[in-house]
Amino acid sequence: MATHLHKPSHMTLLLFMIAALTCGQTARASRNPRIERGHLDLSQEGQAWEPVSLSGDWQFFWQQLITPGATDTQPAVYFPIPSIWRDAMADSQPLTEHGQASYRLHIKLPPGTSQIGLHLPYFYGWVKLFINGEAVREFGTYDPSVPRTEGGGGGYYVYHAVSGQDLEILLQTINYNAAYGGTTAEMLIGDAETMAIRQGLRLAFDGFIFSTIIFMAFYHGYMYISRRHERSNLWFAIFSLLIAARNIIVGEGNIGMSFLHVPALWSWRLELVTYYLAIPVFAQFINVIYPLETRRRYANISWALAVPLTLITLVTSSEIFSPLRIIMQGLNIVLMVVYGQSITQAILHRRQGARIFLAGFVALAILSIVEIIAVNLRLDLPRLSPIGMYVFICFQSILLAKRFNTAFVGVERSEQRIRHLNEELREQELTRLQLARAKAERNILQASLVEAQAVYTSLGVAAGSVPGIEIASHFKAAEMAGGDWLGISYDEKRHRLYLVIGDVTGHDMLSALVTVASAGTFKGAMAAIKSQGETATMDDCLAILVKVMNDSVLGSGRQDHRLMTMALLAIDVRTGDLAYANAGHTPVLHVSHGAIKVVLARANPLGLAEDFMIGTARLHLSKGDGIFAYTDGLLDNEGPEGDKLRLRSLKEILRTEQNPSLVHQRITTDCAAIWQQHPPKDDSSFVYLRWTG
Repeated sequence: MATHLHKPSHMTLLLFMIAALTCGQTARASRNPRIERGHLDLSQEGQAWEPVSLSGDWQFFWQQLITPGATDTQPAVYFPIPSIWRDAMADSQPLTEHGQASYRLHIKLPPGTSQIGLHLPYFYGWVKLFINGEAVREFGTYDPSVPRTEGGGGGYYVYHAVSGQDLEILLQTINYNAAYGGTTAEMLIGDAETMAIRQGLRLAFDGFIFSTIIFMAFYHGYMYISRRHERSNLWFAIFSLLIAARNIIVGEGNIGMSFLHVPALWSWRLELVTYYLAIPVFAQFINVIYPLETRRRYANISWALAVPLTLITLVTSSEIFSPLRIIMQGLNIVLMVVYGQSITQAILHRRQGARIFLAGFVALAILSIVEIIAVNLRLDLPRLSPIGMYVFICFQSILLAKRFNTAFVGVERSEQRIRHLNEELREQELTRLQLARAKAERNILQASLVEAQAVYTSLGVAAGSVPGIEIASHFKAAEMAGGDWLGISYDEKRHRLYLVIGDVTGHDMLSALVTVASAGTFKGAMAAIKSQGETATMDDCLAILVKVMNDSVLGSGRQDHRLMTMALLAIDVRTGDLAYANAGHTPVLHVSHGAIKVVLARANPLGLAEDFMIGTARLHLSKGDGIFAYTDGLLDNEGPEGDKLRLRSLKEILRTEQNPSLVHQRITTDCAAIWQQHPPKDDSSFVYLRWTG
């Protein structure tokens, strides 16, 4: 069924729902009776009357907690609900965010009303509700000895029996800790039965969204347990759990308040904490799905902000942690823009499912940004992020169904091909000869690939004895073919040693062919460099090498989108001066007198485009200094228990051993002990050179 859903139908349905909601609210607002100077006449409403907004000018008593039925001794003052106190005026009297006040409203109910329902908004601080002189509910806490108040939450439904048509609603409220005071959302009154139906529908809606999201969380969690290498399932499961927990707290029906009785302060804390943690988890999810189009630094920045803000929110008071949410809200908007661009690039690169992912992402981004703006501008809008998350999950379900459908179609086609082949085998015995010939050709191709790999390996280490330099290198392919390679060449005329270490995406036959082409290009480029005049600097030579290597990768890897990361070094063996260029490769390590420095020069890998950017650096080697360069497989390959060679262990070897041969022996021995017989998932190479002066 899911395979037949189309993106336009989902977007059309979403727009229709939003338009219907907007039109419904507009129609209700147009027919709502208006509050006139603390009075509201509902006597013309019929039986089972629809909820009516109580937004308007209530009778207002600043810095007074009046009792029900109290007689006014001063001219009446009116102040609107919803509205905050901070920087507001009640008649000519300025209000402050901290203080106490009473709101009073007289209502003429429809004839025959026996029970009413109220939907209360969130009040900043402690609130006590009186209906016809009777204390009905109290929200939040108030400690007069400090003084200190805590908000009581919002979204409550209160039902109360009445007799007659005259109704007095009195609200006493005190705020000493929140940043505003007052309220920012409308209050509703209606027939009890109608209000109960409204509450039930909102709870059902929130329950539907919660059940859908929690189902997807457990489903993707199960998929991750079944296939551990699919880390996208893990991050999406965690993200869905956080959103499901958040939906309990912030939904329109407010499940947390209605059933779990979560205190208001902790409801506010959990709302912020789930929001903070969801941002870096979502960033990790997108990074795993589209690693070539995204950057890890944005996820790292998200974690760096989310973790301390989470701790602050859990251990401090609301006046401290509440204003800090603007930090993550700003980061959220920035990440939506950044990752929107990344997903657009994924579409241009024709990544599978990128268009469907973008459709759901745009819906989530728009609704989240609108909610952030509404909250900070204190606009009376419903919570939109749960709806956006639900739409996003729906599109991910479509994407998942599409992948399954593709897999099923592939299996079906394979089955048809197998049947067809079996029929041919039964009909023609000559097909066996064709299969045997194909197998022989495959063996010949594999043997040729091994020989080609040996050729480019010999090209890389054919430097011979270099005066003043000790070198040890290592290469291990993950499969028969490999995408790593080393290039070493010595220019005797200028007394310069050139070293190149590269890593082609993938570790199959196509990757090996790109490395063979790159190795040949390196050898030809070095011949051209050695024939140049004495005035060519090391930087000039490295620029030439990078240019020709980029052209080689573009030409040999364009068809299969192969890229190559590369680190290039040029060393003057007489002086120890070193020029370093990096094209998206892991940084090299500079070892000097027991200290190890990471030499950073971030840039893009080769093969992306004819115009490229490289990172450069200059160093000076002292006598006995070493340079260690490696490919990412050295630290990424795992043993049977998931153990890896850690960077700190690698640094410890470089710190304690000076001889390159001993460094080579220690690293290969430790890797063999960690990896054991577990098949490597990537090629691993390294080279260590030491300048003896």
